[in-house]
Amino acid sequence: MFNLEGLKNNKLFYWRDGGQGAEVDIVITPFSAVLPIEVKYQETIGNSDIIGIKRFKTKFDSNFALIISKDELSIQASFIKIPAWVYLIMC
Repeated sequence: MFNLEGLKNNKLFYWRDGGQGAEVDIVITPFSAVLPIEVKYQETIGNSDIIGIKRFKTKFDSNFALIISKDELSIQASFIKIPAWVYLIMC
C-alpha cells in the first residue's frame, strides 16, 4: 500500500464501531479512496464473519472491500475474496 502512490505519508487504520462491536482489521486510503480489508484465515467465510466490513461500507460509502481468506477466491458484488498467499504475492 505504501508504494502504490509513491508517497511516504499514506495512512493505515483500524476501525471499530464503538457501540456495535463490529470491526475492520485494516483500512487504507490508496488514491484518495477508502479500502477496508478484513483478514479471515479460515476455510469458509460466512455472512457473520463480514458484519463489520458491511457496516463500514455503509457508514463510509466505500465502493468495494477486500477480504483475505485462507483459500477462497471470488468476486461477489462489491467484495473481493482472495487467498492470503495471493495477497502476499501482490504486496
